[in-house]
Amino acid sequence: MVLFGEVNRRVRTVEDMVSDLSSRVATVNEHIIQKEKSHDSSVTNAMYVVGKLQKEVEELRNDVKEIKKHMAHTALSSKVKELESYIGLIDPAQLVTRDELKKIISEENSKR
Repeated sequence: MVLFGEVNRRVRTVEDMVSDLSSRVATVNEHIIQKEKSHDSSVTNAMYVVGKLQKEVEELRNDVKEIKKHMAHTALSSKVKELESYIGLIDPAQLVTRDELKKIISEENSKR
């Protein structure tokens, strides 16, 4: 009977260890499930942020395209300076109209 009592005690010890391990595994499983939920939430949030960033990048691209279109229709400052120098060479104040030219020619012809 002593042997039976010893076996009984050992079986209870093993059962207690199994019960302890079961409770630990259950606790670990709960932590894993909580972490998964947390990670799922983080991933969902990150996907939302990435989606917003993609929209903003697309808007910026469209803005850059619009700026490029407007820039294509504007003159460069170097071209404006070049035109100014040509106008300065021509001196529009010294130009005469056709009527003025005819008058000058007729005056010259009349002098002869």
